[in-house]
Amino acid sequence: MTVFELKADWKGRNPAFTAQDFSLANLLISIDQRTVSYFESETEEASDTLRLPLIYLAEWIAENWWALLWEPRKAEDSGPDDSDFLSRHSFLAAQRGFYLPDVSIVSQGAQISLSAKSRDVPYTDIRFRRSAYKLIDREPVEAELARFVNEVCEHLQEGEVVESYLQDCWNSVRETPSDAQKYCSLIGALGLSPYADNPKIDAIIDELEERIGYALTLDLCLVSKPSDLESASRTALMAIGQAHNSEVIQLDKLGSVKAPSDNLSLPGWRRGVFAAQQLRSTLNIADDDPRGADRVFERLKIDPSRRAHIGDNDFQAEGAEIVGAAFRHEGHDAQLSFLQRHEPQRRFSAARGLFSAWASEKPAMHLLTQAVTRYQQANRAFAAELCAPIGVIRKYAADHTIRYDDVDDVSSLLTIGGDVIVKQADNWGIRLTH
Repeated sequence: MTVFELKADWKGRNPAFTAQDFSLANLLISIDQRTVSYFESETEEASDTLRLPLIYLAEWIAENWWALLWEPRKAEDSGPDDSDFLSRHSFLAAQRGFYLPDVSIVSQGAQISLSAKSRDVPYTDIRFRRSAYKLIDREPVEAELARFVNEVCEHLQEGEVVESYLQDCWNSVRETPSDAQKYCSLIGALGLSPYADNPKIDAIIDELEERIGYALTLDLCLVSKPSDLESASRTALMAIGQAHNSEVIQLDKLGSVKAPSDNLSLPGWRRGVFAAQQLRSTLNIADDDPRGADRVFERLKIDPSRRAHIGDNDFQAEGAEIVGAAFRHEGHDAQLSFLQRHEPQRRFSAARGLFSAWASEKPAMHLLTQAVTRYQQANRAFAAELCAPIGVIRKYAADHTIRYDDVDDVSSLLTIGGDVIVKQADNWGIRLTH
């Protein structure tokens, strides 16, 4: 089964005077076996394929190759209209005066989301009517994008078109040595090109890789923008150091219950919610017990009321928005660091770290961040449900509505931020009102 396809039909060529002319072809785009290139029009016959020069889409893919495959959204609230981000992830950035469906390719960590939304093309009567969504592993997406760009480049070469911007960009990607590809993934995760000069960023990345290794550096690049990386790295190093020096938590005190595995057919946050519900059930904690999180913390001797001592280097709010905490896990032992000033934030970070350690199958250390990857979405959802059970929130809701004054009361009762209460209510269809 072909999950993602960019299929070119080179028949019916026009006389070729330029690279644009020679790359003219019919293009079919499908996601999860749904033809999203299908369009309707008052003046043209409805069709599954688009006729346009393919050089521009191929150029865009080659130019944004590493960001396209590695850069996630940096936070849940980053919004769907971030033009800078969309310039690297939406096919609309490759239109060049022609029209394409609203297809986006966005990393979610180890997987990539492919999505298409219906759209009416401005100033035309062209209407794309088919939407689609699929989350799949990175490798088949990378393979199909590479096959398409290779095909366009080879077609141009057959027409004696050489040394075009597309071919130069793609040669840079193809000739990247294997030992440089980790660096390229880090730069791509930041939304940059490894083929441009980034001396300040390169220096920060070199130091991070030397001190904390590739995996933790990737965690940091997945959540940081280039302008944030320096301050975020200071926070990350502090959190990692504190994790190494924190008290050991014995996960075997949770008993034999295992964290649920990831199911790619469901949104990433559902794994976290189910894990919190499963843990409460195993420990005989009611879903509407306002002290449910306390009971779990007490069992494992996690104390979020105490802020880690960090000497003269006080924790900055700027860094806290990017890196919430760090955890280390090996066998049945785990160590967590949560450096925030306020206890509600530390409780949330402690719960995130607990899930991350509990769900880790191999010894690991990771940063807990705001990046929109499935791993980070799951640990945030777990923390939200453990620290702000929807069963408690529903007691304050009438007719699927909760007042802002009640949000404050629930926040005080649970010692958790009001933003977590609001997010939980919204996720479960409870409206907020004054």
